[in-house]
Amino acid sequence: LQICAETYVPIRHHLLSHARSLSELKRVYTMFQTRAQCRTWIAANLPHVELCDTTTTARGAELAAGEPDAGAIANSYAAEYYGVPVLAEGIEDNPRNRTRFWVFGKLSPAPSGRDKTSILFSVPHRPGALIHALTAFADHGVSLTFIESRPTKQTPWEYVFFVDLQGHPSDPDSPLSRALPVFQERCSFFRVLGSYPEAENA
Repeated sequence: LQICAETYVPIRHHLLSHARSLSELKRVYTMFQTRAQCRTWIAANLPHVELCDTTTTARGAELAAGEPDAGAIANSYAAEYYGVPVLAEGIEDNPRNRTRFWVFGKLSPAPSGRDKTSILFSVPHRPGALIHALTAFADHGVSLTFIESRPTKQTPWEYVFFVDLQGHPSDPDSPLSRALPVFQERCSFFRVLGSYPEAENA
């Protein structure tokens, strides 16, 4: 399988509860990440409630559905599915926050003219190895839109890197098609995770 598409979904959090007002709430179920994304609103509006951690926002809505003095922070789908009214809408601190999702498949999309390629790589553990590898993209005018590292969990202080690049390696006119062979020679491990059209709202 490989990445064949991406999509962005806005993060929208609501306070769900059968309570008639915020003052009736005694506890609110929420995930740690969701709580962090609504920290300012919670501090301003729910200083009196107990915050209870759940594994998912859906689980929080499920618990709140059976407790009249409890609430949950979740999305509108959870509210509808578990039959819990929305007490407060859009309580996230950053209304522009989004989550990116990848679509996996067996087919590789053809170049569209506005593409993104995701790769996974590691470099030898020696001074300058990472910058030496990434220079291949700078030399060919390839823009990196995302980079993140994770420990390999095999050797201390060695990392694997996830990178998003603009371009499609199958497009002969793309600078990426010229940069990737040079880049690959400088890596100890390299894999293309997929090339796909860049989402319109990216």
